[in-house]
Amino acid sequence: AHYLPAANWAHFLGEEGIEPDPTKPADFFPICVFEWVEDHTIWRHMQNSAPPDVRGLLRRTVVVRSIATVGNYDYITDMKLREDGEIEVRTRFAGFIESRFFDPAGNPEEANFSTIVRPDLAGPVHSHLVNWKADIDVAGVQANALRVTKVKAGPVAGGRLADTERPLVSKYLEHQYVEHEGPGSSTFVAQPEHPGAWVLVDRKATSPAGNPRGYAVTLASWATTQVLPDSHPFVKALPLTKYHLAVTRHHDSEYRSSTPYVQYDGLEATGGSAAQDLDRFLSDGEPLLDEDLVAWIGVGREHIVRQEDLPLVSNFGA
Repeated sequence: AHYLPAANWAHFLGEEGIEPDPTKPADFFPICVFEWVEDHTIWRHMQNSAPPDVRGLLRRTVVVRSIATVGNYDYITDMKLREDGEIEVRTRFAGFIESRFFDPAGNPEEANFSTIVRPDLAGPVHSHLVNWKADIDVAGVQANALRVTKVKAGPVAGGRLADTERPLVSKYLEHQYVEHEGPGSSTFVAQPEHPGAWVLVDRKATSPAGNPRGYAVTLASWATTQVLPDSHPFVKALPLTKYHLAVTRHHDSEYRSSTPYVQYDGLEATGGSAAQDLDRFLSDGEPLLDEDLVAWIGVGREHIVRQEDLPLVSNFGA
């Protein structure tokens, strides 16, 4: 990796130690930008000629990496800006496990919720859930639409397998534009048994073949969503955890998908008229065709603690 020269990436505390007063935080901005030649190509192909002719193009990528330390975990986020226009975002987690005291005689039920990693130490199952706000304006145009493509299978009209009466079954594509926002309408959870594509497009900018220009939102790895019921306080505070993708109309007042205040002290009510609450953004059912759209993208992992997570968690993420 080639790091770009830059001074003063971060300001570190001196030898006086940690400041316990939360009203006196110290600046700490660990971030870097570098170029990376990746371990795979943008494209390659071997022509079956004599002799074989192999051609390809190395993938050079600009990486913006930042680290946020939240309690016992470090969240390491990479944004990869690639030459072919692809943008990949990935967050990895590392640090100390969340843990609780365990005594098989005193609290044996703890084994139902945790991995017992030492005779007196339990690592409870918990979630790491991340959400990004992607304000996508295709080609700089603030009049986009959400195009959903589903891969389905069914009999081909009039088709028969050769020399049989059995119908010919084939995969086919089903396209539709989402007309209004709302839970179940403009929210999605990826299902491997129902593949497809979510694409934000400019319907007026098409290729000669009629394909609209746009950006697809895809998951690069397996990602979980919230397993708690919708009525649970955690889910009410963080509705973003229910979806892999939610699409809403852009509003300057809707600037983040959740707020720390609703989680801890109730100063901001869930669903309040000014709350930073993704379900509130979705609830008014605004039209989405040829509008300025925002994609709220969520991924996560259930952290089932392993014995190998002691003494430190190995990097994993989504």
